[in-house]
Amino acid sequence: MLSKDNLVSLTEKAKSIFPFSLNQSVQPLEDVDIDCDEEVRYDHKQLLHARAEDGESCDNQTFMPNDDDTERTLEGKWPAPFDDQSAINRNLLPSLPSNFDEIKNQLGLTGTIRVRFVTWNQQGQPVPPVEEMTKHLFPHSFYHIIAVGTQECDNSISKSILNPSKENWERICGEAVGNDYELVAGHVLGGTHLALYINKAIVHLIKHVDSHAIPTGVCDKLGNKGGIAVAITIAKSTFCFLTAHLAAHQHQIDRRIYEFAKISKEIALVLGSKEGDNKNQNYQRVSASSNSQDEDYDGIEYGPSDSPEYTENNKRCISCCCHSNRLERNTLQDSFDFVFCGGDLNFRINGTRNIVDSLLENHHHNILLNNDQLRILINFDKRFAGLSEGPLTFRPTYKFDRGIDVYDTSNKMRIPAWTDRILFKTSSSSDLLSYSSVMDIRSSDHRPVYATFQCCLDIDQNDLRELDSTVGISEWACESKSEVCIIS
Repeated sequence: MLSKDNLVSLTEKAKSIFPFSLNQSVQPLEDVDIDCDEEVRYDHKQLLHARAEDGESCDNQTFMPNDDDTERTLEGKWPAPFDDQSAINRNLLPSLPSNFDEIKNQLGLTGTIRVRFVTWNQQGQPVPPVEEMTKHLFPHSFYHIIAVGTQECDNSISKSILNPSKENWERICGEAVGNDYELVAGHVLGGTHLALYINKAIVHLIKHVDSHAIPTGVCDKLGNKGGIAVAITIAKSTFCFLTAHLAAHQHQIDRRIYEFAKISKEIALVLGSKEGDNKNQNYQRVSASSNSQDEDYDGIEYGPSDSPEYTENNKRCISCCCHSNRLERNTLQDSFDFVFCGGDLNFRINGTRNIVDSLLENHHHNILLNNDQLRILINFDKRFAGLSEGPLTFRPTYKFDRGIDVYDTSNKMRIPAWTDRILFKTSSSSDLLSYSSVMDIRSSDHRPVYATFQCCLDIDQNDLRELDSTVGISEWACESKSEVCIIS
């Protein structure tokens, strides 16, 4: 542990590296008028922040990216876990009824379902035993929907280009999830995979399912990086489950932002419902499309976009930066009732290895959080507008020496970071019940992350009557889509 004098010295050094840290007067850019004719830029290696104008006060308080009281921690204190056990202790995560009929009856009374989202970069390594995954990631009898996004799944990225199939992983994952669930969609893009499981008690509330992949690797064609989404309509509610593997490395924040915006826009365009177009369609199976382009993909290349809010008569900056390219708000939130986006998003903590190690050792959670790239973007960048994240009460999930709880000791000495994240649509009828990592699964250099939500369905008696005669009966089988690259 550091002495008091060393800690003071460390804090002063952190201030010099992190201008957004302790007692910094700041305010969101939406409250600050900036003339875009001026030379206003920021360095992504530093913090994405906005200072109050001279003479204006922000009460001289550190800006906390999340106003939830669970994140207003004192210096030197790490917040209490927001994991499954805490949800159980708060009586928010009771078990589902023991049979399909009772689950259906409960849904008719409450109108709510529980959703589990898991993201896990497997580093191409063998996964732990099924029993261990079930215990930590998919405990039985709690969820109506389980979405599993994996990166570097089954094989390394390079090997996945030659052999993209994830049939082995789908089999293992299916065993871990259990027999009460039906795999309704599976989609592969290079080393990234997304699987969606639905509890058999509600499977016949499904009206529509489709999936789509957006590569952002070499020339925006190769699937070594990119995103996959599954869109599904349950009763009259539309859901989007999206997993992504974005550009790596500390300095590549511009590329990550571009990739996230590109994936969001194309998923909204291809899979998003327009005025309810998809809500009343009959269920459509996800068909195999091996190493090929989706038929409904229009081949448009999306770069940074024009923003309708930026005009010659309105030059007010609408983002955390004044790029020469204009920006659009994230369109996913307007295309679906519920949006869940998770993956190895690869956003980092701005700082040096020594500083971040010392902050972790001394439990300075608030400084680390205030310097997390993604949290700053969620608050200040329109391309992330409408998306929220739960409290980051778990330790950074990357990069560990495999098999032990020690951050990278290789020659590269990578800076610990919360690379693995789960976001959700802010303005939706959903409650976050738990959000945490699983430190006990050490097969990869990443730790898996999970989130649990309770969602209010748009459901009526006709939906329930249809379910009465079909509950638990499966009339179809899922076929997975598998893609290495998309050439247009």
